[in-house]
Amino acid sequence: MAERNYTNEENYKESDRFRVCKNSESYDCKKKEFMAIDRRVKFCTEKCGYTYHNKIKNDIKKGTLDGIEANLKILEVLTCKSKSIKINSEVLKDMGFDFKVYERDIVFGDKNLILILGDFSLQRDGEKILIYKK
Repeated sequence: MAERNYTNEENYKESDRFRVCKNSESYDCKKKEFMAIDRRVKFCTEKCGYTYHNKIKNDIKKGTLDGIEANLKILEVLTCKSKSIKINSEVLKDMGFDFKVYERDIVFGDKNLILILGDFSLQRDGEKILIYKK
């Protein structure tokens, strides 16, 4: 990812590349509204992306987020670069994920269970957890 994720084009709100930086509420955001270099961009700069994700991690550690909100933020951080990830269940617990908090579950087969939380599905694969984002 480039240091700067925006072009010098004039902001055109009807464009599918027009963005409001997800970190725009932070005092150090350089470009709150911008024309993204490509459609995958969510932050005006790499620094804004790191600041945003670090703030979420700190909020979870401090306990200002809990329950479903904390679980959703953790899943959001983990899937920010790809729609699926395989992660060790202990690492997920260390991040503050609470496996007892979810919206619903789907049971199929003898031992197969999928937890549904917002746009996310979690499925155990041995010691690892498969996380899918819709």
